[in-house]
Amino acid sequence: MKVFALFGRPSFLMKFHTVAAWLWLGLGVIGTAEYLVSGKSAVLANSIPALFFISVYANTVGHWSSQQASKVEEKQDDQMDDVEDDVDDLRG
Repeated sequence: MKVFALFGRPSFLMKFHTVAAWLWLGLGVIGTAEYLVSGKSAVLANSIPALFFISVYANTVGHWSSQQASKVEEKQDDQMDDVEDDVDDLRG
């Protein structure tokens, strides 16, 4: 149950998606370097890198956008906490 609570926290999600985006970006750089060094010229070798690059791009952008959404959610949570504190101050 603690794991589910951890994944519900915007701050954790923001850090997770930031790390995942950078890892996918690094994988893209490593894959590109490996392809350039191998020098394959077969038809299959030319289509596999295209699929690889599209997949890495999709994963990187997906995690980056999720990280940005987590930032917004974290700010909204902070603002909600501030509003609740202000309401408590007015009542008490």
